[in-house]
Amino acid sequence: MSWYLPIEEQRKLLARYVECASGRTHELLLICLNAFPHPISHAQLMAELGIKNQKTFISLMRNANLLVEISRTGSGAHDYYYLLGGYEFKQSLISRWIGNKMGAEPK
Repeated sequence: MSWYLPIEEQRKLLARYVECASGRTHELLLICLNAFPHPISHAQLMAELGIKNQKTFISLMRNANLLVEISRTGSGAHDYYYLLGGYEFKQSLISRWIGNKMGAEPK
């Protein structure tokens, strides 16, 4: 079994989670999904969402992180990048692996 999901399949999987969101959280996740598989910068997210308050952004990220794992990486002084996914892909692969093992004929 392959332990790899193609980008198209990863995008479809994330889209199912993004559909569950509403309001500003949905907007944030859509922006990140459109940038996927590349990370999106903190400044770009704030600009596209029209957010000027850092506390509002942190609250929005916390709410979005409840639906989809958003990993934050830093590169330099206060320059953060955000990327969707991780846990969702692992869960999907584990479910497939269990399905293959459970569906196999006993020896």
